Amino acid sequence: MKITTLLLSVWFFVSLIIFGILGWNFLQGTVYESGVNAGATNASAQIYTDIINKAANEECNTVFVQFDGRRVDLINVICLQRLQQQLQQPQETVADPQANQG
Repeated sequence: MKITTLLLSVWFFVSLIIFGILGWNFLQGTVYESGVNAGATNASAQIYTDIINKAANEECNTVFVQFDGRRVDLINVICLQRLQQQLQQPQETVADPQANQG
C-alpha cells in the first residue's frame, strides 16, 4: 500500500512537471509568435507612413527606397500631373496667338 501511494505521488508530480513544461512552451510560443506578428505589422506600417509622408512633399522631391543593394527613386503622381499641366500651358498659349492671327 505504501509503495502504491509512493508510485502514485511520483507519477502525479512527474505528470505535473510535464504538463507545466508543455503549457509553458505553448504559452511562450504563442506569445512569441504574437509579438513577432505585431512587430512586423507595426514596422511595415511605420515604413509605409514614412515613405508616404516624404513623397507627399510640396517641393516634389523624389524619395528613394533602397534594399539589398537595389535602389528605386519614387515621386508622387500629383507632381507628375502638375509638371504635365505646366508643360501644356505654354504650348496652348503659343498656339492661341497663332490661331488668332490666321
